[in-house]
Amino acid sequence: MSLASQQVLGLTSSEPGALLFEASLKLNRRDHTFYGYITEVNKQPDGMAFAMEQCLDAAADQMEPCAQKSLMRAAQMGRALCDEGQRGADANRFYLTARELRVANNLRLLGMAITNREWVVGGVK
Repeated sequence: MSLASQQVLGLTSSEPGALLFEASLKLNRRDHTFYGYITEVNKQPDGMAFAMEQCLDAAADQMEPCAQKSLMRAAQMGRALCDEGQRGADANRFYLTARELRVANNLRLLGMAITNREWVVGGVK
């Protein structure tokens, strides 16, 4: 498990990415307490952009499409809540990660299991 995955998916993690992920899960369950998590992330300077980056990194490290989808939803929520100046760079990173996940998942369907680390080391990126 990579550092980003540990920071976001760890049981007792208080990292911005973990808070954003939990807020996304609560919003999907229509739980009104999600706003408290968003407030905590926004207390930190550049917290939302950093949280989004953590969720994207964690999604790229996951092999299970269901986990990737949940983390990408959290990143999408973070992108929507980012300040106006941060959205441009974040949008490019979001769409690049989504494309890489789509390709990697299709390769896995064909029987070629490839991780994000292998993707980067192989020079595909």
